[in-house]
Amino acid sequence: MRIFRHKAILVVVVLLVLAVIGRWWQNEQSDRKGSLIAPITVSDPSQAYLIVQIDGAVHKPGVYQITADAHVVDLIFLAGGLLPEARLGKTNLAKVLENGDRVHILGALKTRKTPSTKKRKKKNHDQ
Repeated sequence: MRIFRHKAILVVVVLLVLAVIGRWWQNEQSDRKGSLIAPITVSDPSQAYLIVQIDGAVHKPGVYQITADAHVVDLIFLAGGLLPEARLGKTNLAKVLENGDRVHILGALKTRKTPSTKKRKKKNHDQ
């Protein structure tokens, strides 16, 4: 009877460990897919929260719940930080966020010459 009890406890422990590993694996896979919506949970109902969105050159773009006194820099941190090609430009990192705000972080500038630009220049020289 004692051996049966130990086996039953061992089976329960193994099942719990497998459940935890499965949940972790599921979270890892959803992070890799770059899901648009981040999970929103309220840890302290007495504190005011905002729902804000961040997209562009950040690691985890999406919709986040953040404290009411948070700044743009806090939201970037929640979104996993900036990508290497991020350009902050005129982004005000110290701006206090408001409910419903959307923050867009610009990526690398891509410039290319188009054939129409070259033709216009030639036309202007001919005149």
